[in-house]
Order: sequence, then structure tokens, then C-alpha cells
Amino acid sequence: MPRKTTAPAPGALGPSALAPMARRKRRSTKPVTPLDIFTRIMQGDESITDRQFDAAKVAAPYMHPKLSGLATDALPRRSADAFTDEELAALAQENGGMAEGRKDAPRCP
Repeated sequence: MPRKTTAPAPGALGPSALAPMARRKRRSTKPVTPLDIFTRIMQGDESITDRQFDAAKVAAPYMHPKLSGLATDALPRRSADAFTDEELAALAQENGGMAEGRKDAPRCP
């Protein structure tokens, strides 16, 4: 009498072959951050529970530090008063600003 085996048929995926795929799939999901929670609440998502919101409030300072807490040594090289009218117009046109001749630019009162 032949002995029964539990090996899957050739080409079939058994439970041991599926386990690494399930772990990989679980690992590839992006973690939800406090900012994600806050954004979803602002967009009207009512599936966020009070407990999730409270946890996001507590975790936010540790995951998203305030930028004011970072030291910078950046100094402006020139003030706006130091630019000529031509330089300001060129900068405004370069950045899609309100250079003269642009018809859709809002007018100052």
C-alpha cells in the first residue's frame, strides 16, 4: 500500500509557501501616521474613533516635530527694498507672479 503524503501537487502553493507572501503583504502596508488621522478627520471621515484620535494627538509631537524647534542659520541676502523695479518684475514673471502686462493678474486697490 503506497504511503500518503501531504505535499502539495506540483505548481500548487501549500500553506508554508503562502505564509511568506502574507508576511510580505502585511509588511508592505504603509503605517498610518497622526497626520493621516488628522487629515482624514478634516476631510469628514467618520470611521476614526475617539480612541484613535486621542492616540494620534499624543503621538504627533514625537513623530512630527515642530519646525520651529529646528535651528537654522539662513539669512536673507537682500531685502525686497534692495531690488530694482526691473529685477522685481523679472522675478515676478519668472515665478508666475503679477508682472505688468498679465491680464489675469489681480489688481491692487
